[in-house]
Amino acid sequence: MKITPSLLAYTDWLKFDGLLRVLDKCSINGLHVDIMDGHFVPNLAFGPDLVRSIAMHTSYPLDLHLMINCLDILLDHYLRINPRIIIFHPEACTNVIPYIENIKKTNIQVGFAIHPDYPIEETKPFWHIVDRLLIMTVYPGFSGQAMLAQNLEKVMYAKSQNYKGECWVDGGVTFERFEELKKYGVDGVVMGNSFFSTLLECTIRI
Repeated sequence: MKITPSLLAYTDWLKFDGLLRVLDKCSINGLHVDIMDGHFVPNLAFGPDLVRSIAMHTSYPLDLHLMINCLDILLDHYLRINPRIIIFHPEACTNVIPYIENIKKTNIQVGFAIHPDYPIEETKPFWHIVDRLLIMTVYPGFSGQAMLAQNLEKVMYAKSQNYKGECWVDGGVTFERFEELKKYGVDGVVMGNSFFSTLLECTIRI
């Protein structure tokens, strides 16, 4: 199971260098950065300058989750940071194709974040050009929520419909749920509070 810790759940930014040294001992797949504009979700987090600084201080690939309405304005800023993948919500724009094309032409992967209330079936026409489906098992915007486990059915749906990319889960994931998530066919997880609360044990528990 691939793991990316969500930096939204990390709070002591004055000790970020120390965090990176600890993370070097953990079997993680990258770092997940939740970018929020205060409009698409009722919270603000991680503007382009801060994300650029994070990229400069870590060798881990960055997965950027854009929870924003202003893709036209901000997408280019995040493309220049050269993350591994940019994940956005298809309902945040009227036509997803231009954004997918802009991301793909820079050799960055594309992902769709699937809101708990958003029908995954509506994303199916784009599966052939989307590298990852990020199934949200909490309502986006805040860390520390309990998992809405019924949304795991969306992973099973994508797998049953022969989606060729990866299916990840984001929200309320704990180490204790790993066996359950594997049964659903989950390829990777985003972890927040549960990861950082057990950080020193992570190399043992993963």
